[in-house]
This record gives sequence, structure tokens and C-alpha cells, in this order.
Amino acid sequence: MICPYCGSDNNDSAKFCKKCGKSLSPVSTTKKEFIDSHENVNSVSTDSVNSSNGNSSKNLVIICVTVIICTALIVGSVLIISSNNDNTNNSNIDSSTNVSSDSINKSNSDDKHETSTQKTSTTNQETSTPSTITHVDWVEFYLDGNPNTGADATIFVGSEYSGEQVEVCMDYSRDGNYFRSEGYHGYTVNNDGTIFVRTTAPLNKYPDKCEISLTHNGNTLSLTCPMKKHKGTQRVTL
Repeated sequence: MICPYCGSDNNDSAKFCKKCGKSLSPVSTTKKEFIDSHENVNSVSTDSVNSSNGNSSKNLVIICVTVIICTALIVGSVLIISSNNDNTNNSNIDSSTNVSSDSINKSNSDDKHETSTQKTSTTNQETSTPSTITHVDWVEFYLDGNPNTGADATIFVGSEYSGEQVEVCMDYSRDGNYFRSEGYHGYTVNNDGTIFVRTTAPLNKYPDKCEISLTHNGNTLSLTCPMKKHKGTQRVTL
């Protein structure tokens, strides 16, 4: 009898296999089908486990590759953004440096231009200002009518002589008779180009003439101003 389990040859009267020791009684169809079904289930389970293990390995490889690619993309993006920021900052620094340099150069240029303008203005002023007073535009007199006081005179010589020192002598007269003269006194030309001269010598009559002598830088200018015999202000244009 052939053992249905291990295939060994046994005597026909043997009840157990001499090799594997299993019963040689006829196996029922139901039991055999159960054994075959159990073996098939084990085979399918083994194949499923093997297939599952293979798929898991593949999935793990795919995940790893994906993570590596994403990491590379993120690192690359960060490096590009950082590089752009550095270039922008450098550009801003260069621009700021250029602006500062331009401002400094412009300031220096303006200072040089201003200095040059001042020098030119000073030179022009020195050139345009005569070395001595050669003309008087007008003289304005004021008399208060008191015979015990003198008279006030405002002489316009020009603003270009502002700050200049001038010697002035005023001689008032009437009908050819001179009142007492005070002689020369020093004055400074005002910013508006005028010289204010106050005569304190008494004038017992209203004068009809005033003779003025201006000495500036060694040169003397003589003026004769006809006057009206009355109280108040009067201007004589020369």
C-alpha cells in the first residue's frame, strides 16, 4: 500500500506507514479536501505576505526618493532667494553709496560755486566802488525855527559807500553873511548811503545857502545848496 502522506510502499495489511507513522486507513474525501484546502490557504497566505513585503519595499523607496527631491527643491529655493536678497542689498548699498557720493560732490561743487560767487561779488564790488566820493544826489535839510538851535542835514552819497569814513564841513549863510561854522567832523556812511549831519551852532535867521565840503580818501568834494528861507523840511537835488 502506498502511503498517501509520504509516498512510501507499505504492506497491504499495514495500518500505519512504516516511514511517517501515519494511519494508512482510507482518508475520507472530506478530510482530504480539508487538507488540500488548508495547504492551498497556507500557500496563498505565503504569496500574499511575500507580495505585501515587495510592495512595502517599493513604496518605501518611492517615499524616500520623493522626500529627497522635495528637500532638494526647498534647499535650492532658499539658496536662490538668499542670493537675490544679497544682490538686492548690494545694489541698494551701491546705490546709497553713489547717492551719498553724488550728494558730497554736489555739496562740494555748490561750496566751490558759492565761494567763487562770493569772490566774484567782492571783486565786482571793489571794482564798481569808486575810490572816492565824486557826486552827491541830494541833500535834505530840516530847520525847527528856533534861533538858538542849528539845522539837520541828510546827505545821500550812495549805498556803495556804506561804512566809509567821511569828513564833512557845513557852512550856512544868508545874504552873503555866514553863520558860525563848526568846521570838519568825521562821519560814517549809513547802510542806506546817507550821512546825517547835525549843526548845533545857532541860526538867528533862516539861511538861504549852505556850502558843504566832503573829504573822502584824501579827495574833497565841494557842494553849494540853495535853500528856501522857511521852517521845516526841504530837499535840494544836485
